[in-house]
Amino acid sequence: LIQQLKTNTERHQILEKLGEIGKPAIPKLLPLLKDQNSEVRSSAAAALGEIGESAKSAIPSLIPLLTDQDSDVRFSAAIALNSMGKSVKSAIPQLIPLLQHQDSDVRSNVAWVLGNLGASAKSAVPNLMLLLKDPDKWVRSKAATALGKIGEPAKSAIPALMPLLKDQASMVRLRTAEALGNLGSSPATTIPHLILLLKDQDEFVRSNAAEVLGNLGESAHLATPHLIPLLKERDEEVRSRAAEALGKIGKSAKSAIPHLIPLLKDQDEFVRSNAAEALSIAADAFTTKSESEEWVMPYFIPLLKDPNKDVRSSAAQALGGMGESAKSTLPYLTPLLNDQEKEVRLQAIWSLTKLGEPTLPHLIPLLKDEEQEVRLQAAEVIGHMGASAKSAIPHLIPLLKDPDRWVRSTTLFALSKMGASAKSAIPHLIPLLKDPDEVLRLDADHVLRKLGYQP
Repeated sequence: LIQQLKTNTERHQILEKLGEIGKPAIPKLLPLLKDQNSEVRSSAAAALGEIGESAKSAIPSLIPLLTDQDSDVRFSAAIALNSMGKSVKSAIPQLIPLLQHQDSDVRSNVAWVLGNLGASAKSAVPNLMLLLKDPDKWVRSKAATALGKIGEPAKSAIPALMPLLKDQASMVRLRTAEALGNLGSSPATTIPHLILLLKDQDEFVRSNAAEVLGNLGESAHLATPHLIPLLKERDEEVRSRAAEALGKIGKSAKSAIPHLIPLLKDQDEFVRSNAAEALSIAADAFTTKSESEEWVMPYFIPLLKDPNKDVRSSAAQALGGMGESAKSTLPYLTPLLNDQEKEVRLQAIWSLTKLGEPTLPHLIPLLKDEEQEVRLQAAEVIGHMGASAKSAIPHLIPLLKDPDRWVRSTTLFALSKMGASAKSAIPHLIPLLKDPDEVLRLDADHVLRKLGYQP
């Protein structure tokens, strides 16, 4: 059938479908790895990659494609092997010699595959170390990354990696610093080089340098003043990674708070979210209530009233993450439970539970909210209140007939947490024993027995 297709586009579409079929398609895909048409070989490899570890029987047939004359085929084969997880370790003896292949593309792809095998590829360490002096910058970069991923068994490579911190290629310097961090090299060794990369001309390098610094956690606190300028970068990826890094550095990044707050109004949702997360972590550094209010009240209260729903939501997220430090904002957060936007109402519920559970009078109206997610979350929070929320039982009972099975399930959970107080719900629970959802029927039976009901 595939040979009769007229265009490469059609071939690609059929091969994609074969990939979606999964394991039964493997016997039909294997012969295509030897097809004369490079498009077919590449797509067949990609389809096997989609199947993943279940296609491990294809590994011996994929290895030769790493040296295929077509670069797309080589790349598809590498991706496919990477998708097959630890099953590829049986092919390590066949992969190691390819690290010396004359084609730099092959050397790079094989280093990538070996690195993703982690410590299982320890026998490749000597050959990977040789690639640290490869004339091709991408090969050096992939070799450094692979050694870092291999971890403990590759610690002997640390001396060979050190000179690459001064490599002419910024990407090599970045991956080397990352690898040294993974191998347990002293942060004092790698952080100064990573800080320099925050000023690299390439925004991709700046973004990744910020990410690596964030992964070093609090030990990267000296990078805080160098990360702050990145919060004003034009590229949203750089801003997002810088905010995320400051959050991971934690309390030591307290000086970044005034620079992070404006990002709660950023146009990019990931920047807003990472800034909110970073602010909630950095705020742990507040040592007194007055210090907390000095920051929180003037900066965050206006944001809770911002006309932009995403800004209101991000501000609520940040305050919720601050916990006790932001308790003074409770009167300003509570009105968001009635916000016209679903996302804001959901965020307000979450944040208020972090600051001290919202009162029942505020939560009960949300059980009738038009949005399924809001009803569900309100019922869940009420359930966690236990018997102290027994006055909500009459308002929970109607949700046992909610059209959404998750709402019905969460309502069962809430009632089960209220003990004997929920006995009045028994007549309304009995119909759930005939619910079309088997799991709900079992849950209803469990709750009824817990309440003392005897069929």
